[in-house]
This record gives sequence, structure tokens and C-alpha cells, in this order.
Amino acid sequence: MAAGECTFVELSPHPVLAPALTDTLAQTPGRNQSAVIPTLHRERPDHDSLASTLAQLHNHGHSPSWSALYPHARTVALPTYPFQHRPYWLAPTPTGDAGVSGPAEGALWKAVDDDAVDTFAQVLGLGDAQNGATLAAVVRALRQWRSELGVRSAANKLRYRVDWRAITPKTFPPTRSRWLVLAFPEQADDVWITGLAARYAEAVDVLTIEPSELERSALSASLTNAATRAHFDGVVSFMATDERAHRDYSGISVGLLSTLLLAQAHCDSGLGIPLWVITQGAVVVSTDDGPASPSQSAVWGLGQSVCLEHPDQWGGLVDLPQSPSARDIELFYGILSCPQSEDQLAIRRHGVHARRLVEAPLPLERVERVGSWKPSGAAVVTGAAGRVGRHVIGWLAERGANPLVLLSRKAAENPELAELERELQASGVVTTSVSVDVSDRSALAAVLADIRSAYGPIRTVVHAAAAIGWNTLTDTTAEEVSTSYAAKAVGANNLVELLADEPPDTFILFSSAAATWGGAQQGAYAAANAHVDALATRLRSNGCAAVSAAFGLWADETGTMWEEIVDYLQRLGVDPIPPDIALAALEQAIEANDTLITIADVSWDRFLPAFTARRSHSLLTELASGANSTESSSGSTLTASASGLREKLAGQTAEQQLHTLTTVVASVTANVLAHPDAAALDPDLAFKDLGIDSLTALELRNALDQHTGLALPVTLVLDHPTPATLAAHLAELLADTAAAPTVPAAQVSTRLDEPLDNRLDYLDQAGFLALRAVHGALMQVTWVYDRAVNLDGLRQFHRNLGRGFLGRRIERSPLPFARDRWVWSPGSADIDMVATPRPRAEVNAWADERARLAVDPEWGPGWHLGVLPLEDGGTAVSLVATHTIVDAIGFGQAIADAAEGRTPDLGYPPAGSRTRWRAVREDLRQTVKDLPDVGRALAAAARRARRDRGVLKSTIKAPPPSPTAAGDDQVVDVPAVTAYIDLAEWDARAKSLGASSNSLVAGLASRLAVGVGRVHDDGQVTLRFVVSRRTEGDTRGNALTNVDVTVDPTLAAKDLGEMHVKITQAILEAIENPDDEYLAPLPLAAMTPKWMARRLAGVAGGGASVTCSNVGDVPAAMNRPDGTDADYVYIRGLEPGITRNTLECMGGRLLVFSGRGRGKMYLSVSAYLLERSNNTKDELSEAVSRALAEFDLNAEID
Repeated sequence: MAAGECTFVELSPHPVLAPALTDTLAQTPGRNQSAVIPTLHRERPDHDSLASTLAQLHNHGHSPSWSALYPHARTVALPTYPFQHRPYWLAPTPTGDAGVSGPAEGALWKAVDDDAVDTFAQVLGLGDAQNGATLAAVVRALRQWRSELGVRSAANKLRYRVDWRAITPKTFPPTRSRWLVLAFPEQADDVWITGLAARYAEAVDVLTIEPSELERSALSASLTNAATRAHFDGVVSFMATDERAHRDYSGISVGLLSTLLLAQAHCDSGLGIPLWVITQGAVVVSTDDGPASPSQSAVWGLGQSVCLEHPDQWGGLVDLPQSPSARDIELFYGILSCPQSEDQLAIRRHGVHARRLVEAPLPLERVERVGSWKPSGAAVVTGAAGRVGRHVIGWLAERGANPLVLLSRKAAENPELAELERELQASGVVTTSVSVDVSDRSALAAVLADIRSAYGPIRTVVHAAAAIGWNTLTDTTAEEVSTSYAAKAVGANNLVELLADEPPDTFILFSSAAATWGGAQQGAYAAANAHVDALATRLRSNGCAAVSAAFGLWADETGTMWEEIVDYLQRLGVDPIPPDIALAALEQAIEANDTLITIADVSWDRFLPAFTARRSHSLLTELASGANSTESSSGSTLTASASGLREKLAGQTAEQQLHTLTTVVASVTANVLAHPDAAALDPDLAFKDLGIDSLTALELRNALDQHTGLALPVTLVLDHPTPATLAAHLAELLADTAAAPTVPAAQVSTRLDEPLDNRLDYLDQAGFLALRAVHGALMQVTWVYDRAVNLDGLRQFHRNLGRGFLGRRIERSPLPFARDRWVWSPGSADIDMVATPRPRAEVNAWADERARLAVDPEWGPGWHLGVLPLEDGGTAVSLVATHTIVDAIGFGQAIADAAEGRTPDLGYPPAGSRTRWRAVREDLRQTVKDLPDVGRALAAAARRARRDRGVLKSTIKAPPPSPTAAGDDQVVDVPAVTAYIDLAEWDARAKSLGASSNSLVAGLASRLAVGVGRVHDDGQVTLRFVVSRRTEGDTRGNALTNVDVTVDPTLAAKDLGEMHVKITQAILEAIENPDDEYLAPLPLAAMTPKWMARRLAGVAGGGASVTCSNVGDVPAAMNRPDGTDADYVYIRGLEPGITRNTLECMGGRLLVFSGRGRGKMYLSVSAYLLERSNNTKDELSEAVSRALAEFDLNAEID
């Protein structure tokens, strides 16, 4: 390297030096163009590897002697045609020549298409057709099948549906601090409005709008006057939630009309601040929601159209639940106060959800299946005189509907409808046409009664009536809304209500894509169709097979629409759908049991740029990703600078960023592999399966370093084994820097002359190894108040917890043999608040639920805090933490510190603060310093192994075999009970037995062991005491040791004096003279493989011991999480996620966890005994009760 060489070739049977040399060159300035080329690879054929080496050398200017390599080869002239073709293997399609496998099959289908029966017979080798009529029928059937399959396949490509994605909205930093909330007087006491006003009094001004002021100019004046009195960052309207029918406009709700007038007034006022419109029950997010409210859904149709016409004035739509929790109100305020990339949101019990339009194709086998839907009985079609209606009539007749009743406002005056009737009647279909306005309820009721009288029950209804309006928002009048609403929405309402006593088998509602994504200059029409969509969900909830199909543009509909409308839609990218394909899509929706489906032929490459020209629309995010997926970016992406990439990411949503980075990773991977097509790489396929090895993994890392500006680790491909997971990782790393200027890593890194030794203590490292190899332990404190807690105090407690022992997690060393490190991590951002109160009797069940929530000391959260309101007005609070972060004594101290406001700064760096190179350098240096400890540990382990060879043979069990059947290694809920004894009674009993409180716990544990059969052959019991070695300022997670004492339990209930002396001496000796043989092997923990840790689990937990862990007197402050004393508290240890095989490997489990506080002695006992076929909580409770009775102790047992 010093000589300036740029090309290096490693001559070896497998790359050994090449990876290190590649990494060294990558870290050396000015050596980015250097090449490191291996020769052979143990997993590749030798000749192929050598040929690849020669090719790379040739590309780097070191061409070999080809005549020496290939002495018999001769040069040839290159052909003049494009000789380097790229093959494509197209997936078989149901129709067209793409499905033809050869000339014979092509000839066969050509004969079918040409109706050439003789040619058909010849292709099949039938000779002269004996039965020409039969073959002709077969050919006709095949031609029809092939044609219909093509139609069904085309229809399947037009299916879209609305879905909801759980998101985390931006809530920080708030940039909009004051909001004007509009509501009618009767809405002023709504829990959402009062909750906002109470929680954010200085941020919310409520302006009530009298019904008499519900007029455009009056609303504009109200907005302008409010803005002159104070500065507002936005307007929030709750008026849309008013579902009362407007007295002047039939079928229109007050909420819908008020939203129209407010949007117009907002534009007139020129305030220049966003308008957010609130609904309740407008959308169906999940199966937990009831059917949508038609009047509320109509507001969403209108709102989306307002957004398209006035994107700069619009904020968005938020659908709220009826009963909010405090967290819901905070989320809602966060959505308002921070600019969001989402503008169609719903808050539900599980968080915030964003609306998405996604493709919804049916499986291929369902497309190929011939349609089976057959209507029976009478069918009613509204809008029958329209062109769409006439196609529907013919389709119903073909499917078997008979009789057909055709409704239209001017049915009698329509000659084309009369002609269609004559054709149908000639084919045997009974038809009746009736002139009626479906929005006229009384007239429609009479018609329906006549139909039922003449033909019996109505089995099929198709509501295709519509009145398409076309006007801008500012020019739309209430009358126009009423007209557009009448035929579509009011007519649908009338049909549903009048047929409610005997609903049809199938209810088909024709809707519009304007209801799905809005319609510029179609606000009223979009609202009416959104109303119809919601009506379908109501029908479905009542058991009626209803479907609302939101169509784009019908090809035959263009003749009835204004030319400028058709031209506008087609320029936008909405292409006309042939009627046969549209009806096939409708039939597919019926057979697929869809309730809401959008059917549209959209050219997204044209539609998206036009639709998002003035404002991004997250609704179409996933379609945008799909539209861009065909673009080849191998060239532009590979040459883009890191700053350019970050600028591009800055303007994208999270989904778009992930798509961009997936494309980058795929392009770089393809370049490294010399793959011709990056788009052909499967992002979910492992890098190893794609062909990435140890050397190309470094090339990939180096290339991504240049593209992203990051300093990525050499283990990048190992840590993130697929392009998809690697892209997601890059998205996380770039999330906070995408919008910022690129800063060289050397300028932002922090250099410490004496780096903080934040490595895990040897015992903590061993505990972390045990967690990953076998299982982990948790600690839980549960407080119960007889009143509501002080939430502000509890939030401060929560924040303080994140600054002490619990405010850290483990970050792994890049070296597999080095100790891991503590890094700062404050934990979860929020307290988990339960919205629905529960009975006090369910506190323990809720605590169990909390204990089952995930905690992880490495990935986080390492702890969590939850609050449960009780039906009697009380409150339960649960804190759960992993034992890997802190032991029981440290846990209690952390709680007391947080309650009293002590927030010690442990000095840990934030996660990811070290570069990979710095981490390797520091950890390697410190591991070398630890080598003397490692040597002593190996010697101690060898001595102990020789001494305990017999014990090891009897206690070490093989790791659990891989499960071969369900239940072989199932997770076990270890039974646990907690006993509460009056503290005065407990101390008196200990004194009478000549013992301390701790020795009484030991005596009780020994008798419990006798009761459950956990004793040695000689009747002795081994008690394993967990002894704290924590000192002042000790930051270790687990500062403890184990002391085993074998005792005779025979006289424990009568005299504990002898046992007390024996236990006390053993513990004091352990503290004064630590067991060097127990502690000395711990430096080996960092380099101990998991399989060995699993084997050693039997030794660590074996011997049929009884573990006793006593935290002693609980600090008084530990009982005050909200600043005031709880009425009840207990602590327990748990082992969630432990498996049956693990327990059997450790010889079972019997743990007694104890503590003193609030006038009670509590004993938490958990047990899993191999001697019992069925370990239950009831059996354990009885065993504990019997043991307590032996000591004449009274207890409450949960």
C-alpha cells in the first residue's frame, strides 16, 4: 500500500486476507478505486472462480495472455446485430398468446378464434370429424370460455379497496400552538371538546356557532372576528358530527351542510390556516368498529374534494371514537399541533390509523372459475334509463333475473329503454318499466308495494340512479348538493328503509371513485356516493349481502357526460372501462362477498403526478410505490451522491423512503454481483442466497457507505441478512438526518481521551448470556390506590425512572468475545393507560397481563409502567422491569430515587454513539487488558470441573431437542401465589422461634419444600439464598451472589434457633470471603456460546434447591409512585416465557420471594415441580397454606 499499488490479488484456496485488506483500503483516504481480487473460493468451482479473477484483472487494466490460456482458440468478428439479448420469462396469463406453449397450441387457439372446426379437428389429430355439430359446439364453448376468461382477468386488474395502517403520528416538536374549535351550542359539552379545553386550556378557544349563523357570509365573519382577537394556527370543526336532518334540504344532515358552508367561508376569509374537520363513526377501521354512519361518511367524500380544490387551506379529516381516554386526547392534540404527512386519520383504542388505497386482486384460481352468481326472483333496477342502467339490465337478464322491474324518472319517455324491453320480452324475460323518482319516498313505496303484489318478494336490487354535478366548491350551492344527494343517497335510503321488513338477497349499490379519493368540482357527488358506501356497511351488518361498487369511468357513460368532464378525467389518467369488463368486476365483487370495492382503470403514471401536483396524498402512497417499481434506477441511483439521496428522502413519506432505500440496496447488490437487472432481485431473499459472500459483503458495505454517507459496520450483511431488512435499517439510521445537510462522520463523532468503561460487569454479562440462551426473569411492583392517582405526579415518576438504573439498555460489542456495554435509553415514551375501568377483583389478572408484555434489555423497552382505573374509583399501577438491567435491591432503590426526585446521571452514552471502527478498536484493547482475568477464569473452571466431575455428569442435561410435535417444548406459566401476613404477627412468631425475619422465611421455605417433596434422599433441604453485594454508588445490574445452605427442616416449625445460626454464619462468611471458585469463571461469560450456557443451566439451577430472595424492608418512598402513599403494594419475581424443557433441564423450580412494607410481610411463591404431572396454582396455594399453618401464621393468599 505504501508503494501505491492499486490492485491486489490473493492467491489462496479461499479469501482470507482479502476481506481485511478491503476494509483497510476503505478506511484509507484516496484508496476508493483500489481493487482486491481473490482467486479461489471453497464454495465455487475452481475454473469459474479463476475465470472471474481473470475477468476482473482485465477490467482493471491487467489483461492476461489469452493465447496462453486458450492456445486453440481463435478470434471471431463480432456480429453486426445486437447480440447481447436479455431473456424474459413471462408469467403465464389466462389469455393471449403468452399462454401458448408451442406452435401446435397456437394453431389450436387460432382455429378456435376463427371458428375453423376442420382445422381444430386436424390439430387435435381427429381426422375427418365424424360429428361436426358436436365439434362446432365444443369450439364455440372454448371460444366463449376464452373470451370470458379474458374479460374476468382484465376485470381483476381494476380492483382496489380502502385499508387502514397503524401509524405513529408526529407529536414533537409542536409548531401550531393555538386552535379555534367550532361547535354548535349543544356540542360544547362534548367530552372531546371539554377534554381538550381542560388539558390544553391556553391552546384551545371554543367558538359556538348558533344555527341561525349557519350561513356562508355569517360564518366567514365569525372566523374573521375570531382571528382579529387572537392568533390561531388552525381551525377545528366538530360541527360535522351533527347528524340531524336539515329542515330545508331533505336527506342532508346539518353536519354535512355546515361543513360545506364552513369550507366556503374559510376560503372567503383568507385566514391561510388549515381547516380540520372532525367526524365520529364515518369510517370502519377494523372489525371492532360498527357500521359506518352514512351522514358522517358523506363528510369525508366532501372533505377529500375540498382538499383537491384548496390544498393550501385544508388540514384533514379525523374520525374520533365516542369515549376518549386521556391518551386519545393527547394524541389528537399532537396530530393538530404538529404538521402531519397524513390527512385522513382515525383514532381508535389501539392508536392512530391512516387511510390507504391498495390493490385488491383476487387469487388466480378464483378468476379462472366461471361465475356462479345467479339472481332469482324479481329484480329492481333504478336509473334504468341511463346507459349504465341498460347494461345492468341486460347483464341481470343473462344471469337469470326474471321478472325485471325497471325504474327511472322518465321511463315511459325513453325509446331506448322501450326497445330493450321488447328484446328481453322476446327472449322470455318479463319486464315492467315504471316512471318514479326514487327520492320521493311515498311514490317509491307505492311502486314497491305493487311489485311485491305482482311478483312476490324482491330478491335483487340494483341502485344505479345518479345525478352527476360538476361545480367548484366556492360556487356550489346547498340546492345543488340537495339535487345530487336526492337521486343517489336519498334514493338509496328510501330503498333500504322500505325493504327493511323483507330485505333482498342481494343489494347492489353503484358508487363512484370520487367517494374513494375525492373529486375536484365534484364535492356534492363525492359526498352522496360516500353516503352510499356507508349504507352498504349497514346493510351488511344487518345480514344483507350488500356491495357498493365505486366505479371510475364507464366507456359507454361518456356519451351522457359533458365532453370537458370526460376529457379532464382521461387527461388525469382515469381511462374508460368497457361495460363487459365493468360488469365482470361487479360480479367478482358479489361472488367475493365484498362490501366496498373500487373498480377503476387508472394509469397511475399519469394520475399520480397530476393528483399530487399541489399536495401529497398519503392515501395513494402504496400505489405510488407500485407505480414507481418498474422504473430502472440502477444507473441514476448508483451515481447519486449521499447528499442527493438525503435530499430525496427528505421530501418523502416513511413508505416512500423505505421503497427508495430498498431500490438503492437492490441496485448496489446487483452492481456488486454483476447482476444485469436490479429489479429482478428478490428483496426478501437472503444475501447469501443471492450470492453475497464475505468479500462481496465488504464491497456492498463500502458502496452503501458512499451512497448514504454513513459509516456502516463490516458486519452489516450479517446483522441485516436481506435487502429488505437492510433497507429498513438504513431508513432508521437516515430518518433523523434525511432533511439535514450531510456532515462528515469525523465532525460529528465525539472523542473521549479516557472512554467511560461502561462495559457490563462479569455477572451482568453472564446474566445477559443466560437470558439469550435459556430464559430471563422479571420483577413487578403493583400498587393499588383506593382513589384516583395523581397523573401529573405519576408522569414525573415515569420520567424519573428513565434517568436512573432503568434508563439504560445493553448494546452489543461488535466483537463476539468482548463484553457488551450499557448505553442510555430512557424507555417507553408514554405510560400505558387503560381506558376501560375494571373490577378490583381483576387487579391480579391485569398484573399478570402486564407481566406478559414484552421487555428486552437489548432492544427495549427494558421496563414499562401501566395504569388501570378501577370501577370503585380506585387505581392500580404496575411497574415491570427485566432482572438483567437491575436486581431486586437496585430495583427498589431506583423506584425510591424516582419517587423522591433523585435522578442520578450514570454517564452512559446514547445508543449508537460509537462508530463500528471505534467500537472494534476500544473493545479489542480492553479485552486484551482482561486476558489475565480470562486465564484465571479458565484455570478456576478447570479446577471446579475436575472436582465436580460427578456432579456435572448427574446434573448437566443435554439441551432440549428440537420440538417434533406440538407441545414438546411449550411455554409454561409457572404457578405463583402471594401470601400477606400481618407484620407484627410475623415478627412475634420469628422471635418466639428464636430467629430473625429472614430465618423465618427460610424455615417456612424448608417446610414448604417438605410439603411438595423437594428434599434430598436424607430428608435435608438445600436453601439457595440470593445475597446482595451492592455498595454505595454501585452501578452493576446484578450485584449479588448465591449462598447454598443445607438444613434439616424437621423442627423448623418448633425451633429455628439452630437453623438461624447456620444460615447467618454461611451468609456472613460468603460476604466476608466470597466464593472465588463461584465468581472466578465469570470472565468467560462473554465468550461462552449459547449451547454451552444451555448445558450449564442444569448446574446453575439444579440440585433440587429452594431459592430464597428477601428484599427486606421496602423503602417508604417506594410506596409513593405518584407522590402519595399507595394503600397496598407488593413485589414479585416472574419468569415469563420459560419452557417445559428448560424447567426440566434445571430440575424444576421453587422460589420464595419476600419483602416487608405497609405493615405486611409478603411472600411470593412460584413453583414448578417435576414430581407432579400437573402443576396448578390451586395446588401451590394449598401447599403454602399448609406450610403457614404449621407456623400458626394467618395469611391472605392471592
